Amino acid sequence: MKVALTGNSHVWSLRRGSGPPGLDALVFGLGNGKYERRPFTHLSEDGVVLDVPQYAEALTRATGLRAIDTSFVWGFCSVNHNSRLYRDDTWLAYEPAAIRRGDRVAVSEELLRTMIESDQAGVRALFDHLLEAGVDFFAISAPPPRRDNNGIRKGIRPEVVRYVDRTAREIWATWLDERKIPVLQPPPSTVDDEGFLLEGYHSEVVRNGVPDRHHASAEYGTVVMAQVADHVSSKVDVA
Repeated sequence: MKVALTGNSHVWSLRRGSGPPGLDALVFGLGNGKYERRPFTHLSEDGVVLDVPQYAEALTRATGLRAIDTSFVWGFCSVNHNSRLYRDDTWLAYEPAAIRRGDRVAVSEELLRTMIESDQAGVRALFDHLLEAGVDFFAISAPPPRRDNNGIRKGIRPEVVRYVDRTAREIWATWLDERKIPVLQPPPSTVDDEGFLLEGYHSEVVRNGVPDRHHASAEYGTVVMAQVADHVSSKVDVA
């Protein structure tokens, strides 16, 4: 069974990590997650075509394919990239109504859900196309937020970050379950009691003098790769 793992920048912790013996997986990134907010795929007779040039070029470079097809069992690290939501400057003046404090303006639960579902639109469309094309795939969650993320550093309350992230995760879980799409959640051993990524799993990569305050480490990737191996082996056992 050939396995390919791809997605946004969170997939790089998996690439830097170590897979357990017996797991033969091709791991590569598609590109910047900013393109995930809007539909970026369409169906063709060859499979699911990626309309973002950066994504299409990355797919062809890594696999030789021009469309996602049944050549692999695919794992997409493309859900719960919730930093796009919780680090937005909106939360410096507004807060979810359920936890609003002080003079912050309340955002209703309905509006928050609308914001989250809009952010998820592109990946939802990708998954719907994969289902239509008969591609065997599963989702891999992005890691939970870090306590040192840039949203908190610029003044957004940690409680807001946690609330937005948790709500988005619940919405994704429901949507995936309704379609019977498997999802690998962040390993419990990597998450603290309040839902943040434990410091021991923070990436410390520095690019252009700027430290990474967003991604997980190779150690985190190793733990997730063990989850991938368990999921793939369970498919073999069933078959």
